[in-house]
Amino acid sequence: MYPFFPDNYTWTFRTNGLLCESTYGGGSIGEIMQVVAKLNTRQPESWYVEFEAMADKVAALACDAQRAGLTLIASQRFLRASKYYQAAEFFVKVGDPKRMASYEKSIDCFQKGIAPLGNVEIVKVPYGDTFLPAYFVNASRKGEKRPAIVMFGGLDSTAEQHYFAVGRACPEQGLSILLVDGPGQGGAIRLNGIPTRYDYEVPAKAAFDYLETRSDVDTKRVALMAWSMGGYYAPRGAAFEKRYAACIAWGAQYDFEEIWNKRPDDYPLAIYLMWILSVDNMKDARQLLKNFKLRDVAPLIECPTLILHGEDDQQIPLKDAYSTYELLRCPKKLKVFTKQDGGDQHCQFDNLQLAREEMFGWLTEVFALGK
Repeated sequence: MYPFFPDNYTWTFRTNGLLCESTYGGGSIGEIMQVVAKLNTRQPESWYVEFEAMADKVAALACDAQRAGLTLIASQRFLRASKYYQAAEFFVKVGDPKRMASYEKSIDCFQKGIAPLGNVEIVKVPYGDTFLPAYFVNASRKGEKRPAIVMFGGLDSTAEQHYFAVGRACPEQGLSILLVDGPGQGGAIRLNGIPTRYDYEVPAKAAFDYLETRSDVDTKRVALMAWSMGGYYAPRGAAFEKRYAACIAWGAQYDFEEIWNKRPDDYPLAIYLMWILSVDNMKDARQLLKNFKLRDVAPLIECPTLILHGEDDQQIPLKDAYSTYELLRCPKKLKVFTKQDGGDQHCQFDNLQLAREEMFGWLTEVFALGK
């Protein structure tokens, strides 16, 4: 991982991720580097200020192109602006009005950006008396049934981010993908107030139920995938929702309570953890985390399962990947990305392309794609 900010891991991590996501339209390397050159870790607000300014600039250019009838150029610019607004929002504290304002602008730009593409649908996945916001990226041609992925996020990611990280690449592989803001994620919590839950088989079931309403999905070949904290969510969902034919834990988890037992109450992500759990103190958050464990869950998974993990993951130790892998009784594979490979950081944010290639190669075999 290139050390853009040697004294600030989170800024370095996010910058590397932004550059990787630019491959599929989630930004321009030149624009990102323009912003990075202006950032100052001694002025924490500079991250928000500079990314918000770049987002405003690119969104204005998108509107210019739209007025000129340059539909595809406008689309590209709206998508980049969306990503910059979400980057700006990321380090703004929960409850700050700027956070929701940036998020809402990002959604507006994203949905304007996908409108001309023709293969991305805005979806509401029924969930109790409300819904989970989602996007369906369709690989089907003329209504043929295609295998699909259901993807949830982690602690702090969004369905729009997942589009740039992996969703846009799926149709090239003959895969459709349902990008879902699950409980505690993206619009589910920001707009609908839905906190996370340990029994993620509930939203996993809701997502599968939605796919069963579509005539263009091969429901015998649907994978459940999630990253980061989702390394718990996806295995938990696959363990109890048996309709999934494959599971991908993109960044392993084993015992989320144990991870947080090693972190102080003022850990930078603590405010976000309390937010997604809908509690106002870390004592209550830690109590809820007692259920977020795979020790008794992983052995129940029956479908083929892939675990991806970075050798030098600075958020979740590599031993957790081995602990989870050893519990699996299903057909399984653990891919550890080394520094020599590239991708040795958390969820391969230093080299997303390697993760995409690994998961697509594995799904090609498991789903017999092309046959």
